[in-house]
Amino acid sequence: MLPDVSEIKALRKRLGITQAELAEMSGVSQSLIAKIEGNSIVPGYDKAKKLFEALEKIGKKKEAKAADIMSRKVKFVRSNESARRAVAIMERNGFSQLPVIKQDKCIGIVTESGALSALRSKGSEFDLLTASAIMDEPLPIVSTQALFPVLAGILNHEHAVLVAEHGKIVGIITKSDLLKKALEKR
Repeated sequence: MLPDVSEIKALRKRLGITQAELAEMSGVSQSLIAKIEGNSIVPGYDKAKKLFEALEKIGKKKEAKAADIMSRKVKFVRSNESARRAVAIMERNGFSQLPVIKQDKCIGIVTESGALSALRSKGSEFDLLTASAIMDEPLPIVSTQALFPVLAGILNHEHAVLVAEHGKIVGIITKSDLLKKALEKR
């Protein structure tokens, strides 16, 4: 079942394309699109289907990908470095989480809440702890081609997401990065 044809104009405008561009992509005439958007004609099923398929295809092309959103300068702390150093890196950079690596693989994440909890429970022994001693589970890793809706779904449950290309971490996306991209589109 297709969406209501009254949505064609709103979808087209949201994607930032002209009637002529939609006509070219869909194989439907620009004058027919103008009549549909002006509510002076109701298209047949085949024409409406072509229009919605073209709009969906254009939407997927224009949909932001992880590579468009990520911060490329990923800071890490090595698993054997001190917990204090991890906290210092987070503080200096304004981060609320920091990936922990061992042999170039992300094995966990130091978070503000995890560091505070360790500080509370260990007291003066905190200075003896390594980053791996206070880390939480590692962040999920996605490809550079992961689409905005997928990233939004993951970030509903995670602090951040790492972005990899050919097995190498090339970026990180936080909730803040995703919000900034979403508001940029409006």
